[in-house]
This record gives sequence, C-alpha cells and structure tokens, in this order.
Amino acid sequence: MTRGWGLIAAAAILLLAGVLRFAAFGETPPGLQHDEMFKALEARQLLSAGDFRVFYPSNQGHEGGYVWLLAVSTALLGANVVAIKFPAFVMGMLTVALTMRLGARLGGRAVGLAVGGLLAVSMWGIFVSRVSLRAGMLPVFTALLGLCVISLVRRPRGLMAVAAGAVMGAALYTYTSSFALWAAAGTAGLIAVVSARGAWRRTAGRWMLVAVIGVAVGLPMIVARLSDPEGFNRSSTITRPLTDALAGHPQELIDNGARIVGMLAFAGDPEARYNIPGRPLFALPVGLIAYAGIAVIVWRARRRPEYAYWVGIIAAGIVPSLLTVSAPAYLRLVALMPAVALAFGLGCSLLPVRVAPAVMIAGVGLTAVLDIPAYFTTWTQLPEVSAIYRDDLEQLARQVRDDDRRWLVSTPDVEQDALTFSLYAPDVMSRIGFFDGDTTVALGDGAALALSSLSPLSEPHIPFMSEDMGAVQTGAIIDQFGRTAFERYDLSFSDALAQRIAAAATAPVYLWPQPVLERGDLDTYAQPLALPVTFGGVVELIGFELADRDIAAEFDGVNLQLYLRPLARDSRSLSVFVHVLRRDGTIHAQRDLMGMPANQWIAGTVVVQDNFVIMGPSNAGHYVVSMGLYDTATGERLTIDGTDGVDHLLLGRVRVRARE
Repeated sequence: MTRGWGLIAAAAILLLAGVLRFAAFGETPPGLQHDEMFKALEARQLLSAGDFRVFYPSNQGHEGGYVWLLAVSTALLGANVVAIKFPAFVMGMLTVALTMRLGARLGGRAVGLAVGGLLAVSMWGIFVSRVSLRAGMLPVFTALLGLCVISLVRRPRGLMAVAAGAVMGAALYTYTSSFALWAAAGTAGLIAVVSARGAWRRTAGRWMLVAVIGVAVGLPMIVARLSDPEGFNRSSTITRPLTDALAGHPQELIDNGARIVGMLAFAGDPEARYNIPGRPLFALPVGLIAYAGIAVIVWRARRRPEYAYWVGIIAAGIVPSLLTVSAPAYLRLVALMPAVALAFGLGCSLLPVRVAPAVMIAGVGLTAVLDIPAYFTTWTQLPEVSAIYRDDLEQLARQVRDDDRRWLVSTPDVEQDALTFSLYAPDVMSRIGFFDGDTTVALGDGAALALSSLSPLSEPHIPFMSEDMGAVQTGAIIDQFGRTAFERYDLSFSDALAQRIAAAATAPVYLWPQPVLERGDLDTYAQPLALPVTFGGVVELIGFELADRDIAAEFDGVNLQLYLRPLARDSRSLSVFVHVLRRDGTIHAQRDLMGMPANQWIAGTVVVQDNFVIMGPSNAGHYVVSMGLYDTATGERLTIDGTDGVDHLLLGRVRVRARE
C-alpha cells in the first residue's frame, strides 16, 4: 500500500471512529450515571469556586485529571450534557489515532490500519469513548508512552527521555491503573540496559532520567495518594479476592485469572454497567488472532525494549481486575486497550503477505458487524442499563421544565439521583424534592408526583395513591425506549387525607428529660405535649401512627409511621432516630431514617415515612418508643422549640408478649 492510500485509509478509519463515537450522542448510553455526575459537578465547582485539587476525595476518591478536562470542556461548551461527554469523545479519538500510529511503527502500515480499524469499531473502544469517566484517559497515555519508548530505543535522545518521563508522571493523574505504565517502562528500561552491552551505562542513564522526570511530574499525586485517607479507599472495598487469597482461600483469585486470560474470546465482564454481561471482547476468530499476537509480543520482548514495554503493560495492567471483584472488569483493564488492538495487528502479520490484508479486513469487518449493533441496540436496551444510565431523569427534567408546579419524585438513590437530575435541569431544583419510595411518600396540595418504576411505594403507603386521598393519576413519563419511567399524579389535600392526618395528630406526645423512665403509662409521669411539635425551627412532627402495640418476643417489631412537615429546605444531613427504650433508658432497638433528605424538603409538604423498627429477640414487658432528629455529620440533635433544650419525644409504650 502506498503512503497516499495509507493516509486515505487512516483518515477513513478516524472518520468512522468519530461517527461511532458521536452518533446518538445523547441516547446511547441512555443517560448519565452517578460517576459521571460526580466528575461533572466537581468540574463546575472548579470553575465557579476555584476548587482545584490533585486528588478529589468524593465518590471514594479519584484523580483530578479528568475533572480538569471537564472544567475546560464546560468553560468552552457550557454547563450541558455535551460538555460532560465531550472529553471522553476526544480521548477516544486520540486512542484510535495513537494506537494506529503505534501499530505502524511496530508492524508497518497495514498493521497500523488493522489496529486502528479494530479499535474504531470494537464495543470496548466505543463504550469507553462515550461514557464520561476518567478511565478513558489512560489508553491515550498508554499509547503515547509506547510511542515515546519506540523513539527512545530507536533514536536515543535525552529529550525523548524527558518526554517519556513526563507522560509517565502525567498518567498518574488519570486513573488508578496508571501504575501499569510505570511497571511497563521499568520492564522496557531493564531490557534496554541488558541489551545495550557495552553502552549500558549511557542507556541506564537515559532510563534513569525517565524515572526522575516521571517522579517529579507525578510527585503531587504520589503525595496525595499516600497522605489522603481516601487515597486507597476504593481499592479496599473491592479487593475481596486478594483478601481471601491471603487468608488461604485463593479460588476466586484463580477464577479471576482464568476469566481475564479468556476475555479476548471466551469470557467477558459480568457487569451490565460496562458490557453485555459475559460477552468476550471479540468473536472467536479475532480473539484467537489476538492471542497469537500476544505471543509475538512476548517473544520479541526478550531483546527489544519497545515490545518489552507491552509485556509490562499486559502483566501489570491485569492486576487491578485480577485482585478485585467482577473479573474481567473491562474498565479496570482499560490500560490494556492499545495492547489488545496491537496484538490483533501483530497476529495478522504472522500470516503470508498475500493473506494478511484480507484477514485484517475480515477481522475488522466481523467485529464491526457484531459489536456496533451489540452496543447501540442490545446493550443500551438492557433493563439493567436503564437503571444505571438514567435517561428517566432526563425525561423527568423535560416534564418539570414545562410544568411550573412543585414536583415530588420517588427515586432509588435520593442523594445521587438528585445531583444527577441537577445536571439536566439546574434551574428547577428549588421546586423539586426527591424521596425514597421504599420507605417514604411525600404529599403536597397542588403538587405533581412522579413515582419511579425503580422506586415504587411500599405497601403501607400505597393507599395514599387513591383518588379518595387526593391522588389522581394523569399518565406516565416515558423513557426513550417507550417504557414507563414514572407514573404521574396530580395531588390535592382531599377530605379523606385531611382526616387521616388529623387522626394521626390526636394522640399526645410526651416530654421526659430524665435518663431513666418510670413505671406505668407515660401520662402518669411525663409532660404531655400537643402536636404539631417543631424541631430546630425547620421541621414539624404533625402526627404519627403507632400500630400493633402488642408484639411478639421474636421476629417482630414496632410499626411506626411518622408524619413530618418541613418548614424550609435545610442543607444539613438530618435524620430521624426512633429508639425503643428499656425502663432504665437504654436503647433496646433503633432505626435511623430520613426518607426525604433535608436538602430535598419543600415547605408545606407532608412527608410520611415508615420507621418500622426491628426488635430482635426481646424480653417480655413494656418498652417506650422515642424519636427525634439529629445532624448525621456532627451527631448534634435538634432541640424541640419552646423547651429548655429537650431533644426527643416519647410517643408511647409497646408491650412484648411472653414467649409461648
């Protein structure tokens, strides 16, 4: 192939890669996931408040490099979804271009085109380029350092050693798996020094310069990792295979290794978050060629540092998935992406010259035919994917913008879903409140209610969705696949609802500031107090329902419904505590819950939450139920307005029956 035709083919591959990474930009994946949300919000905070960090502690801690890119994207494109996705698109295109160049440097023009073509159309390459996660930066640095190593080996110069060290150090700011580049550079340097023979001192000096520059550039991240308590928090939560192996139970570690080895053609990432569960990276013929290419890399690495680098990438790059759960985890293996594509090209190069180009084209074509529909059709329509990539929140945002009422929304992860929603519609956040449908229902006169299919109401709260209670279903909010994302209701305070709230407010509550309780009913020694009762000037208890006051000694609990009325939205992380107290004032059982966080409160709404307390095995006798609110960040309790610092109420007594 002539150079001119080669350039045309390379341009066509890049054009195809661009189309596959930009097509259906806001539809596949269906929406944003929580990890994308955290990075986007941090980028906006960087722009608005100058919150520049090397290492961000949120979301279990992560490197700052991608947040910086997002900040640049947001500054250029505005605070929108396109700005969130654009850095991933750029990184994906650079990965294809740099890996194509790598293939050409190591195996010739045809190998380069095969490598680039495979990455352009593979589901792995497409996926990483369309989800705005920091991991997408790492393949760029893997490929870039590989090019630096080739230049350093073939035309040894101090300037190239500086460039290689700078890339190696900068990689630390991208993704946790970046340590693989350091291991790979060390492997290449070792082979270079051993192979240099008479010139080993000069060669060793150049590679030492790579290391020094790498440490200098990466030092802030190294210090942050070692000094920040969140620096290794994420890894500590997912390293069960390693922990079990060290404890003498290595089976999961062995299974991980087998699945990682087989991921090119026989096994796949089990998580729908990143893959069609269990789907290998490639079809069997393409995977087998890639295995052959890995053998080529290993064989040539004995004396050639530019190949030894890739042996280091493969060996070190599998470690993050080997030692953790859900292997082979494609995202944790992302450092291997250029190596895997390169292996396919080098495997094809083993074939006769007249056969190899046809096999390359067939391999890329087969991958395109299988992977493009697998990503855009099969994967994106999986129900598990819709539960992770939240198109439902985007559709909800469109409805809320067009309807200026207050909105109350059930959702499975209140805090994170509210933040994700804020990326779609930041201008409506003051009139929308999210709550956990599994424990809570929020009601408001004249409000709109959206019940998520991912967060349906629990049985005690279903009666509130009847027309008698003022809830009239007015349709549904549909996701992009035509599925019901939310059931929509118009709410009003009907007579029946008003009567139920009034009935819940009839029972008295009691003040008792002493630590030890007395015998007998509460009204014989505690001070009665009429509802509503205000806590800390921000929320009222307007009623409660304490059903089944006679309970079993085992496998039972206190069935308590609390009716709260927020007076104002509050930025604190408040929670309700419900304690079941023994006579000596000690806690026998408890439950802490805030089904509608204080930062989601809307003044004037009524929040009904199920504070069922599991008792566990209990001795027969009477127990007292108490409740109050506290700040989970400080542990400080909210005091009751109009009292001398009293911070809890007594709601009533329950009796545990003797065991039969």
